[in-house]
Amino acid sequence: MSATLRLGHSEDDTLYNFNNNLIKPINFEKLFEILIKYLKNTHMTAQSTLSETETMPATEPEWSDELKQYARVELIPLYHQVIHTQLIDDIEDFGRRLTEAGQLFENKKLIDTGNRIVDYADQFEVEKLTKILKEFKHIFDHKQ
Repeated sequence: MSATLRLGHSEDDTLYNFNNNLIKPINFEKLFEILIKYLKNTHMTAQSTLSETETMPATEPEWSDELKQYARVELIPLYHQVIHTQLIDDIEDFGRRLTEAGQLFENKKLIDTGNRIVDYADQFEVEKLTKILKEFKHIFDHKQ
């Protein structure tokens, strides 16, 4: 946050200088669009070097009825909360819950995806988080 004091200018001039202010509630994508515009991210982690082609495979093993029920009761409501709030802490919690579900139902893909979500949230990899969460909407829709 910063503040500016301009003496001798009208309020209209001041509004001109603050055209990139974020309105509240803050839109997750707009916030990071502005942050990326002004802050260049040059720090590369092992997770950030993953290729953009890293996506969910089209041929996943079929989910068991128990996993489908668990997803309907636990994961899908949490997913909708994450999409609604767009808070990094909620996203990280969602990743952990996916990992736990993967371990509980012996689903390696859920474990791997949950771990990636947690890693991306820790590293503040917003674009990758957005992409992986959008992919999950299609998976949840397909598995129901």
